[in-house]
Amino acid sequence: MPAADDQSVLGLDDALVADGRQEARIVPPTRREIVTWLVTLGGILGLALMAGGLAAVQGFSSVGAAIAIAGGMTALIWIWWGIFRTGSPSPALSTSVLFAVLATAAGSGEAVARAGYPWPAVLLMAGGAVAATRWTWKQFSGRPRNRTLAVVLTGLLSGGLTAWQMYRLGWTSAAVALAGVTTLGLLTVLGQAVLRGILAAPNGICAVARVIVEEAVRTRATLVLLVIVLVSLPSLPLVLDSKERLAYRIQFFLDWSLGGATFLLAMMTIFLVCGSICGDVDSRRVHMSLVKPLNRWQYLLGKLLGATLVNGLLLAIVGVGILTAARVLENAAATDPADRSAVEGQVLTARRTVRPAHPKRADFELDIDAEVDRLKQDDPSAFTAGEEAARARIQAQKVQQWHSVYPDMVSSYLFEGLDTARVSGGTVQLRLKPFADNVNVDRADVRFVLWLNDRPYPVEAGEHKEFTITSGMVHTLDLPSGSVDADGRLLVTFANRNLIPAGAVRPTAISFIPGQGMEMLYRVGTFEGNLLRGILICWIKLAMVAAAAVAAASWLGFPTAVLTALGIFAIASASAFLGDSLNIYTGADMENAGLIDLFNERLYHFSKAVGEWRFWTALKVVSSSVGEFLLLIVPSFGPYDAVTLVATGRVVSTADVLSCLAKVGLAGGGVLSLAAAALFHGRDLVVIGE
Repeated sequence: MPAADDQSVLGLDDALVADGRQEARIVPPTRREIVTWLVTLGGILGLALMAGGLAAVQGFSSVGAAIAIAGGMTALIWIWWGIFRTGSPSPALSTSVLFAVLATAAGSGEAVARAGYPWPAVLLMAGGAVAATRWTWKQFSGRPRNRTLAVVLTGLLSGGLTAWQMYRLGWTSAAVALAGVTTLGLLTVLGQAVLRGILAAPNGICAVARVIVEEAVRTRATLVLLVIVLVSLPSLPLVLDSKERLAYRIQFFLDWSLGGATFLLAMMTIFLVCGSICGDVDSRRVHMSLVKPLNRWQYLLGKLLGATLVNGLLLAIVGVGILTAARVLENAAATDPADRSAVEGQVLTARRTVRPAHPKRADFELDIDAEVDRLKQDDPSAFTAGEEAARARIQAQKVQQWHSVYPDMVSSYLFEGLDTARVSGGTVQLRLKPFADNVNVDRADVRFVLWLNDRPYPVEAGEHKEFTITSGMVHTLDLPSGSVDADGRLLVTFANRNLIPAGAVRPTAISFIPGQGMEMLYRVGTFEGNLLRGILICWIKLAMVAAAAVAAASWLGFPTAVLTALGIFAIASASAFLGDSLNIYTGADMENAGLIDLFNERLYHFSKAVGEWRFWTALKVVSSSVGEFLLLIVPSFGPYDAVTLVATGRVVSTADVLSCLAKVGLAGGGVLSLAAAALFHGRDLVVIGE
């Protein structure tokens, strides 16, 4: 019998009896045996290629292909025989069973498909892939250290073969979806093993964090949400209408995949963290951790670290899936050349937005001042709410007039800071949403001509061409970047060319919503970089959600903690909508008010309502005050809508990421973490649950 030093990682020592069952001891490989195994593998592949090539040169192409296929299968069997020798007591049997399962699933699936039953065939093939992967998992019960890698390799083999067979049968979409689900699932398993390695410390914060990583795939609620993310992401393209414009399909996919994955991960984070902390407290497991040299704040920090790392791993996998699926969709058939151009120039890109400024800003401000002075003389009562409010109202009216192109008149809009667009060449994009005023016809056409820096555009055959577009809809006009002057400015001038409606004597005006109806966009980066920054913002938001769950679970029971964390997440996500709703509910716009101003204003209205015996109004003031206070202290996710920016091809800048990190991650998450530490420090864990 060879010495122990000569035992290979591909070989087994004598079986040992432990705990009443057979266990195998695997000895590390020697360099000689590894080299021998690799040389044999290279010999199999080399011999197959040379023999197949020789047959093909002599005109026997079919024979050459058969030799190459046989050599490839032999090499594949040899590879898996070596893999199973690292963990299976019977590597030859394990290899035979693996390929027998795959061959049976493939053959039966092929037969069922040719009989005209596609979905049963898909289920047979997928079932064979799952069975083969499960078989590998069981064979490595005596070598759990190598189990993850072996299962990942087997999953890639079985899933890849199944997807390839589906592709052969013409089920392209199903093949892509299966390949995506397989890859994302196996990346999750592999990533979990990597996180275990990173958090390998036997005690302390890392040990607590490692428990969260384990619970992420063991807790039923989190496992269900995780499966939904990994299955729905690659399958989402299957539900898209192939008759829809390709740009809209990709936008829909990006919006729902990134937004949906972030929402589901937020739900998973809340249930995972609350369940972990509350479960430790209720079952007294927390005492086993805290008797070690581990402070209470370190225990909570470990839970937060583990949840954040799990979210980072899953978001990275989601990013890989989104990027791959988006690039696959990009190669699908477009409805027309304009659709193809929109995919490349308006969706799978990163564009910076520039909004217009008044070309004569000084005169514009003087005009507003003159209007304010005139109103003071003619109607002093208009200033009862303060001069700033009256000035803001007059300014809004003037801005609306400036955004209206009246008949027989022109309106100009100055876009600045376009130096990068001018240097890079290509085009800049003028995004418009015009409205035809005083027309009762929905989607009426608007007609206008343009000048770019006082030059007519476009000019064809010496004629200044008109634009005719539909009102109430968004349109994007590609303008040459060469029109931008040396200072990075582009002056866009509109002239109204609307037709005279029936029953009218003049053409209708064209208007744009200030701040929304007109903007200039130009490319500043790639889709890949934009997606990465968008995912970073989503990760920061999920870190704050995890901090909210830790804070809630540090002093509440599981159901109440989950509801509290969900409430914080809802307030942060819908802050702008809730703020507008409160303004409508109370009839007072306190959007920019500080905490002291808000308190004084609400105290005045509450005292007045109580003094007049209007108790319902007083209750209304109290409830709205509580809502506004929550909106003030909970960081809003609204300014960092990375999902919409990525889906519409608008740049998620590094400044956005840093701002989100400072305000949402460090400020919001930090305050919640400090609150969690304070609450948990004062909590009596001895009497909990008794």
